[in-house]
Amino acid sequence: MKTRLSEDGTKLIATYELHPFDFDRSGKLPLWKVMQMVTVSYERLILTLASRLPPVEEREAYGVVRCLGIDFRPNFDASMIRPDTELVVTSQHSYIGKTSWGFAGEGYIKDPSTPPVFKWYSQAVSVSVKTGLPTPLPDWILPKHMIGARSSSHSRMVQPFTKPVPSTAFKTTLVAVRSDTDRLLHVHNAQYLRYCLDHAAQGATTSAYATFKGDLGSYKLKKVAALFQGQAREGDSLDVFSWEEEMETNILKFQIKKGEERIFQCTVEFYVDSGEQKLQSML
Repeated sequence: MKTRLSEDGTKLIATYELHPFDFDRSGKLPLWKVMQMVTVSYERLILTLASRLPPVEEREAYGVVRCLGIDFRPNFDASMIRPDTELVVTSQHSYIGKTSWGFAGEGYIKDPSTPPVFKWYSQAVSVSVKTGLPTPLPDWILPKHMIGARSSSHSRMVQPFTKPVPSTAFKTTLVAVRSDTDRLLHVHNAQYLRYCLDHAAQGATTSAYATFKGDLGSYKLKKVAALFQGQAREGDSLDVFSWEEEMETNILKFQIKKGEERIFQCTVEFYVDSGEQKLQSML
């Protein structure tokens, strides 16, 4: 990954050169890989624009991602992305609150001067090292141009599901392994999405859904909205549930639990071909 700042110094532009190992067996870039690239880009944004970076042992707070959403444009086609393609992801702060701050950006193929193929948004919360509870954002983590510019307005948010997991939901169980974890020894955010997509691929081939059948790679993705509700570690047993909305057949919902604790939820929406009522996606 190569990064640079925009001319006004407020936006990070990250360029990823894709390689064969980034793609799945169908030759497409998985959605969870896109989420991983977005996550890395705004983590680099924070480190690059922070007014100062005290030693890790002196930091009184750290950031926890609360939610992340990606909206794919109709012009996006997974077949457009191949090995040696350059995927460009832009990141910038969208708001600064008391204990939280937001980010947003876009994704382009090869060049940010071309139309974006996706837009993304995210929110992170400042958490106290001592208590593990939300705490006011320390000034050092803010970019110089936004110090003193705290706002009460929020960027887009992902709301928790208001209904429990249906009794008819498709369920699988997995155990988190070491390669799924990050430097904090927690399962990395993008891995939860991978768990869901692998789970859905199995459901589609075993008639678990009324709409999604066969190869899930033949459906065209529209948007994903993820909410990070808890933390899992290596060795944790996780239950993955998925179901279709009765009145919204182009949507799959996912919930990951560790026992009764909610760890992750996700809504994945697909484009609908109104002529044949057939969905297509790039999972």
